[in-house]
Amino acid sequence: MAYQLTVKKVLEKAIQKEIESQQLYRDLSEKMTDEAARDAFRQLAQQEQGHQQLLEQYLHGELKGGMLKRGAGCRLQDCRAFGATTVLS
Repeated sequence: MAYQLTVKKVLEKAIQKEIESQQLYRDLSEKMTDEAARDAFRQLAQQEQGHQQLLEQYLHGELKGGMLKRGAGCRLQDCRAFGATTVLS
């Protein structure tokens, strides 16, 4: 039987990855002795937080028309990264 992904499952997984990335960048920023590197990792963490917020807005139907349309497809290789052979909208 094929493993099927819904848009909701994909979004939830993507949100979790954004949260994990934020933590990674925060951890790395704390380990840096160079202030420029520290700032770069802080900025990356902030960008990931922005991605998380965007995905959460989409998940909750809060985005205005024209952004991240539900009917839009995904690349097959991206879907396979989640272990899916079929993607449902």
